[in-house]
Amino acid sequence: MTKMSILTWEEAAAEMAYYWLHSMEYYYTVALENGKPVAVFVLKNNDAIVRNSDGSVTWTAQEINFTLHSFIKLTTGEEYKRTIYLPICLVNPKTREAFEPLILSTVDPEDGRLNSKDAECYIILPSGQAFKIKFPLPGLTMAYLALQFMPSDFPDKMRFENCKFCNMKAPKPNRQTIGRSKPGQPKRWRAKTEVNKNAIV
Repeated sequence: MTKMSILTWEEAAAEMAYYWLHSMEYYYTVALENGKPVAVFVLKNNDAIVRNSDGSVTWTAQEINFTLHSFIKLTTGEEYKRTIYLPICLVNPKTREAFEPLILSTVDPEDGRLNSKDAECYIILPSGQAFKIKFPLPGLTMAYLALQFMPSDFPDKMRFENCKFCNMKAPKPNRQTIGRSKPGQPKRWRAKTEVNKNAIV
């Protein structure tokens, strides 16, 4: 069950500032899995994820939503746990387009409706280890749907000064196929705390 609460803009800004302060740097790309696009978050640090003694990963994930901004709260580990936050923003049209595969992964093929099932994405470590996570994404999905009917200037009213995505210009992500190596370095979007004109920040 999704827990909801009504916050003032000041309260929401304070909470978002906290999650941004504790957010994890990542590269973002879109890959193809069985011919369908899938969102991929490539973490910069292997230590961001706690692995079990056999190398597997035990995880839980949930969405923390603030209208057009969400954070994926990802907790890994069994006895020792670690939590990271992955920020997502729909204010910027470029990032909105980039994160569409994550949002559209909530569509159940049987009914064709958004938010009919959990969102799916891959988490990949620098070591090359990858695992898929699934979690409800109702807040961002409903915000994405609402944007189709809102005035074009509505996203600008949702800009957050600490959000590195809001004023970012980024290239369209390239699409690859998971499990297939290709020559050359793939283009990736980077989320970090300093501006890079060729990356999501």
